[in-house]
Amino acid sequence: MRRLFRPMLIVAVLLTASTLTLAFAAFAARPNEIVVAATAPATRRTPIDARAVAPFAAPSTGLLDGVRLSETEQRTRANESPVAVMIDNAAGARPQNGLDRAEIVYEAVVEAGMTRFMAVYWRNDAAVIEPVRSARTQYLGMVLELRATYVHVGAAAEPGPADATAQMREWGVHQIDEVAGETAITRDPTRIAPHNAVTSTTAARASARDHGWSGPATLTPWTFKADGGATGRPASVATMDFDIKGLNDGDFAVRWDYSAATNSYRRSQAGAPHVDGRTGEPLTAKNVIIHLSDVRPSGDRSGHVLYVSEGTGRALLLLDGQAVEATWRKDSRTGRTRYLDASGQQIA
Repeated sequence: MRRLFRPMLIVAVLLTASTLTLAFAAFAARPNEIVVAATAPATRRTPIDARAVAPFAAPSTGLLDGVRLSETEQRTRANESPVAVMIDNAAGARPQNGLDRAEIVYEAVVEAGMTRFMAVYWRNDAAVIEPVRSARTQYLGMVLELRATYVHVGAAAEPGPADATAQMREWGVHQIDEVAGETAITRDPTRIAPHNAVTSTTAARASARDHGWSGPATLTPWTFKADGGATGRPASVATMDFDIKGLNDGDFAVRWDYSAATNSYRRSQAGAPHVDGRTGEPLTAKNVIIHLSDVRPSGDRSGHVLYVSEGTGRALLLLDGQAVEATWRKDSRTGRTRYLDASGQQIA
């Protein structure tokens, strides 16, 4: 049993459940502690030297997850950039649709102890993604490093360091905003506003092409590895459990339970399995990244919070049934976030 005591914001990053997918979801919370329990003994992972890996041959493999593409997928995605969709996580917005199709899902606290997701799609399509919500400053560095088109409904606009509306204009974010009259976002009559804005990857990509945002993606990928063999997987369960202490009565308490049978992590939220609204299937990830970052209030009336997103810091990677200590590094607003082992090599 290991406890990490942090007066910091926690950003957990997870990846979806494909064989070669690096599941990346950013979860932000401010717990008093995070408990990672694993009965299997920790083992040393052999680092992969990125300099020794063959150059990434995009688009023959997924930019976000490393999955091998078919020839049809290569042709389809040759001139596409990732699509990043801001998704609501308020209690009234659940269950969400489309998170299960994302290659990367970030989750972070936005204000008042509530989290919001940013789901990122490049290889996969999602016919229904909802509910779409407003943009926030803490996600903009992720949008920029992924060279993504950002789909949202409005944005924080109070003057100050959390003014996402002004920042997106200044930083040149490619954005599809319902408030600006974009037709790629519609309303679902079966849901109650404001939790009823819906889009799809097809609609978002068509809008991006209409804006002239096409051409080969320039995203720098991570280093990937094949899924670990069944014989090398821990037989026990590894769990990550954290809550936002004292806020929202556990509505945003998240738990990841490891399954040795599938070498993946199943997500629970607010004490129940987190499922996709259309399929009813539980949300799973191959890997979960807990990204530790200093946090401070923005000082505006809405109580938006801000992260230290550039520089270096600590991270904990849950993968192959193990909890691996790491260092995160991001050199600039548009630079790619990397996760490094003790020798400075990227962790695959």
